[in-house]
Amino acid sequence: MIKKYKFLTHILFILLVGCGYNSVLNDNSSNFTIASIDVSGDSNINDNILINLENYLNNSEKEKKYFLKINSIENKNVTSKDEKGDPKTYNIEIITIIEVSNINGDVKKKKFLEKKNYNTMSSKFELNLYEKNLKKDIANIIARKISIYLSTLD
Repeated sequence: MIKKYKFLTHILFILLVGCGYNSVLNDNSSNFTIASIDVSGDSNINDNILINLENYLNNSEKEKKYFLKINSIENKNVTSKDEKGDPKTYNIEIITIIEVSNINGDVKKKKFLEKKNYNTMSSKFELNLYEKNLKKDIANIIARKISIYLSTLD
């Protein structure tokens, strides 16, 4: 069984290396550049999105040039409470709406939505740190989705 597993692993590795596999999210292979980004809404989420989109800014060698407007909204809700009425679980929802325009003036809008559920913690400090990291992770996911969306535009 182990020999079969090793054999399949080697074959898969050879096929992936030999076929010229390249990551879809490889920044060097993108066919677009972002000329400017205007942001509104939640500044922490927008800052994390901007950090992730920095690699796409002002590259004059790319054929497609986009102008972005980003609006991010955060909604945090208590989804359940314990017997005392204290929050037990939360739901965080981050909505990011982008407006993309190109040099020709064509404008497209797209909404990105990410939700996560999480439990409360005994320490409010730990809960705040966890929420901060969770928002950063969600912003990274949204930034990745934005870059994929921009690469698929005509």
